[in-house]
Amino acid sequence: MTHKKSHLILSICVCLTLPSFSASAQQKSKSWLDRPLQNWNRGDDGFPKLPRPTLGIEIPKRCLKQVRPPTIPAEQALVRQGWKLYGSIRSYGLTQVITATSGFDGMCRPMQYQAFVYWEGRYAGTLSPVTMNSRTDGSISTINLTSTTNISTVFNRYRPSDAYCCPSGKSSVQFNLRPDDLPYLSPVSVSSGENR
Repeated sequence: MTHKKSHLILSICVCLTLPSFSASAQQKSKSWLDRPLQNWNRGDDGFPKLPRPTLGIEIPKRCLKQVRPPTIPAEQALVRQGWKLYGSIRSYGLTQVITATSGFDGMCRPMQYQAFVYWEGRYAGTLSPVTMNSRTDGSISTINLTSTTNISTVFNRYRPSDAYCCPSGKSSVQFNLRPDDLPYLSPVSVSSGENR
């Protein structure tokens, strides 16, 4: 067998053994919003763990004006972890939601961001199990505190054919916050539909 023929046979064998991106693989990449809800705000030890931001995201100088300094101990804890605070604090009684990001894109939209929930200054958890990017599937659209113990959120849902400006769907998630020395934040329901 010549060298060229053996190389061709080897190439064909390698190609046949490589995994293909099938429909089942696509199913595995579904958003957490499409799967049964699980509470990500409790570790094995039962305590909520404050996540760290994604490192190495460069912030354009013109976007620095969107970063605000911490004003309360909860925000100081986030900044110490490396988060950049943006947007206003949402509060209802002793419950507060703080948004913070790892960085911004070229248009100063938050990238790898998260929404953190606190009760009486104690960390309770996040409103998403993963960090989010603006104008992508699963990014937070709105956060509403309907009481000290209930938070309603809406997440953008994008189809592959959607323009970045205009997600065609949304998922609403309801959260319950149990005030305590160790506050307990848990997602209780999710419903999805079309944007109208």
